Amino acid sequence: SLSEYDILSIGPSSPPSRPQTELYEIVKQRYPDAELDYHVYTLEGRDRWIDIAIPSLMVAIEYMGRFWHSGLTAGQRDKVRKREIEDVGWRYIEVNKMNCLRFIGHMEAYVEGWLKLKKG
Repeated sequence: SLSEYDILSIGPSSPPSRPQTELYEIVKQRYPDAELDYHVYTLEGRDRWIDIAIPSLMVAIEYMGRFWHSGLTAGQRDKVRKREIEDVGWRYIEVNKMNCLRFIGHMEAYVEGWLKLKKG
């Protein structure tokens, strides 16, 4: 039987949600190298999948939909996943239904603000 943390290593277990796909299409218009369900390895060598990645900038965008990111242990599982992705140098941005429009409107500020912090 698989633990919740093992499930994080399996990879995309279902097609992306419609909101995730729509967000990806918008991100890809501004950042052509954006990829959906992008694979990375953790420092421990475990597999992790980023919902929407901009590899050239090392920006990970996680769409926090209710299906995968709700439940009693989802918060702890998400914290572990975020830490593991950040530990290998990615900027981790969480987007959900409530802040998605704000993110889209200020996407460059989110993404490029990270680059300034990284260089500083």
